[in-house]
Amino acid sequence: MRLVPIAAVALVLASMPHPASARFVQRWPAEAAGSRFVIRPARVEAIPEIEALNRTIEEGREAGQLDRKTARRLRRQAHAISSTARRYARDGLTPGELYPLQVAAIAAKEQTDLLRAEMSVTRP
Repeated sequence: MRLVPIAAVALVLASMPHPASARFVQRWPAEAAGSRFVIRPARVEAIPEIEALNRTIEEGREAGQLDRKTARRLRRQAHAISSTARRYARDGLTPGELYPLQVAAIAAKEQTDLLRAEMSVTRP
């Protein structure tokens, strides 16, 4: 008597569709040209916005427009963006990963420019 319910359950389970096997998508290098681009890990420092941020900080410090404390804080912020970019780039940066890094670097550069202008106005 117990065999009938077990057989019915086995029959139902056997008739159910099986899930498709997982397919692994290769992320490095990009599969099709134009679908997305990949920045290799050695080239992460070449993101122009991060380079421009570092250059702006150094120019502001050399010109006396940024004090040491402010420049250090801005350098830490630039380093955080750069290290995040390196971590993302281990398997290649997609546009979705690159865009927030660019926006953060641009915002930090604008903040640096504003601080430089403010310091140069307040100092005679």
